[in-house]
Amino acid sequence: MEIYNTKISYYKNHMQVKVYDNSVKKGEKKIKALVRTPELIQKENSDKEEFLKKCYADDSEKAKEEIEKLRQKKRSVSSYSSTQRTKKTILEYLLSNQWEYFCTFTFNPALVDRTDFYEVSQKLSKWLQHLKERYAHDLMYVVVPELHSDGRSYHFHAVMSNVGKMQLMPFCHKNDNDVSSQVFTKNGQQIYVINQWRYGYSTAIELERDADSSTKIAYYMTKYITKDLCSNTLNRRRYWVSRSTVSKPIEEFLNIDFDNIDDYIKHAFDENLMYYKEISSSYRGKIRYIDVSY
Repeated sequence: MEIYNTKISYYKNHMQVKVYDNSVKKGEKKIKALVRTPELIQKENSDKEEFLKKCYADDSEKAKEEIEKLRQKKRSVSSYSSTQRTKKTILEYLLSNQWEYFCTFTFNPALVDRTDFYEVSQKLSKWLQHLKERYAHDLMYVVVPELHSDGRSYHFHAVMSNVGKMQLMPFCHKNDNDVSSQVFTKNGQQIYVINQWRYGYSTAIELERDADSSTKIAYYMTKYITKDLCSNTLNRRRYWVSRSTVSKPIEEFLNIDFDNIDDYIKHAFDENLMYYKEISSSYRGKIRYIDVSY
């Protein structure tokens, strides 16, 4: 089994170097003693609830209140972990590819029940499949849902490339005199309407093709993956990716000498350093994250 202490992920416009104090075996899982199995977690929670019942034996309502707080905390931790995993996966796709358009798709409540996540997801999936089959065989996309401020309704955001014959028409607005004019973003980018989208409003904005813009739109997309969204879509699909046309990062695993590692990091990456962070893990020890532009 390959042993490494440095993992390098190569994205479209930068690379991330992850350095571990404790060496890692590729493909290994944490030793069983450090992993809490579902059965063990269930027993721990049950024991905690029994303890609370004994503490408030003379006040059953207080006992119920404290047990509900415990359960709420557990749900919150689980939701946070799920949110972070989804963000990490999406970010790998977003940073590994070049994107041409940022798109938004909404649903007309007269046509689609936009509060039904299953229904809007089905409409979106079939539309993407139809678009790829009929108009853009090499279509690339990453799509994420956004939960409205009402906490019930959904719409979708996407980045796309290789849009082929997808029909983009200038988005126009009529003034009080019934005169139409094209609409632009604050940065002067033209806004388009996607003709093939028939379930509601749609917009598409052409993206800049530089590294900084690509990184910004990648992190901007992940902000839609919120804890509330993950709680509302438990065991549901939370993103759509054209896996046959979209790449994931290339990964390299190295086992390097740790002597003077800090000096090595400084001299090797200082000029193009984008990001540096250290975290401590009870299992891996200290982990360094270094993002470096090409």
